[in-house]
Amino acid sequence: AGEAGIGFAVVADEVRNLAQRSAQAAKETAEKIETSIKKSEQGIQVSEKVIKDLNEVATKSKQVENG
Repeated sequence: AGEAGIGFAVVADEVRNLAQRSAQAAKETAEKIETSIKKSEQGIQVSEKVIKDLNEVATKSKQVENG
């Protein structure tokens, strides 16, 4: 069982390392998704403000046109 036991230990160690790397990658992916969601929300807010400001410009422009 000596050689087989050593082989098993090597495989078990590699499986453990792979599990740790997978867990780290999943954590990093989740963080990137959260960051993307926050940036998307900020983009929506900026777009809504731009729309509001453009509507105000259009309204004031019409008021100036009409005297």
